[in-house]
Amino acid sequence: MKKVSLMFSLLLLVVLASGCTKPVVKEELTVDTEKLVGYFISDTRCVTPNCDAVFTEGVKNSLTQLFPTVEFVDYDYNSDLGKQFYDKYELSILPALLFTNKIEAEGNYTRVQNYLTPKSELLDLKLGATFNPITNLHTMEFCDNEVDDDGNELVDCEDPMCTNSLVCKTEVPNKLDLFVMSQCPYGTKALDAMKEVLENFGDAIDFNVHYIASENPDGTFKSLHGQTEVDENARELCAMEYYSEDYEYMEYIWCRDTDLTADWKTCAKDFPEVTSCFNSEEGYKLLSEDIKLSNELQIGASPTWIANDRYQFSGIDANTIKTNVCKYNTDLGEACENELSTTAAPAGACN
Repeated sequence: MKKVSLMFSLLLLVVLASGCTKPVVKEELTVDTEKLVGYFISDTRCVTPNCDAVFTEGVKNSLTQLFPTVEFVDYDYNSDLGKQFYDKYELSILPALLFTNKIEAEGNYTRVQNYLTPKSELLDLKLGATFNPITNLHTMEFCDNEVDDDGNELVDCEDPMCTNSLVCKTEVPNKLDLFVMSQCPYGTKALDAMKEVLENFGDAIDFNVHYIASENPDGTFKSLHGQTEVDENARELCAMEYYSEDYEYMEYIWCRDTDLTADWKTCAKDFPEVTSCFNSEEGYKLLSEDIKLSNELQIGASPTWIANDRYQFSGIDANTIKTNVCKYNTDLGEACENELSTTAAPAGACN
């Protein structure tokens, strides 16, 4: 009898307890499509430079300058709402930033239009995300953090994905490479500044110019400033091919930079091989080969400088260039003590 009574008492307690406990109500995801909202979903487990707090705040600040009325709503993947958002919009990698279509009515919409992809009723902004919250791995290897980011048991420079990373390249002292678009005003200023830089260092540095463009499947090229820039890139490469001694090719480039709208033949008259090289299509073959480097290094801004095959920097005036060369090469002596020209114009880039 006591045993039955005890069982009844336990059963009664369970019933009473269940009656007193409020059911857990799952918070429902809502999306406001009536105003300009950016829904930012990230994952606190991701701490790489393309998804940490510094990155997300930087993205927000930049976009707020373009779209002052935007409101941001933040979700973390590890929260219930974050998982709902991730699943609803069929996301795969994080961080992700999705805008309501009100962004299409904004004056600066064209600045981001090419980076937006429809996701249901929202627009997904390309952020260069790499983190998969399901596997807790990245789709790429970060080459300088001593972590196996992509899960293939190869760390940093051991990973084939890091082959073209600057941090994994062998340092070449006193080497200076400039990546430009031939008709980018910032690029031409950087090229013009090299006149003073080369005079300062003489033959103590190894200077090279490369171009930023892409090649289409049909063998044509795409460059930011159109076909005229593609053609000038090719002609300048022709000059480098046939007038490399003592940087003689720079005289052709400096001549062109004085007026890029003028007839190029005027500058080429003292460099006849430029004309024959360009007219024979050799210039395009040189361009096809040359742009492989900028594409491998994922360089898209003109100008971009690389010192010693390792260190990237920006600048358009002679003193900035000299300072960075000397920063990574301490054996250049008095040339590093000379004060070269600076510019009052703000440094910029075409990209």
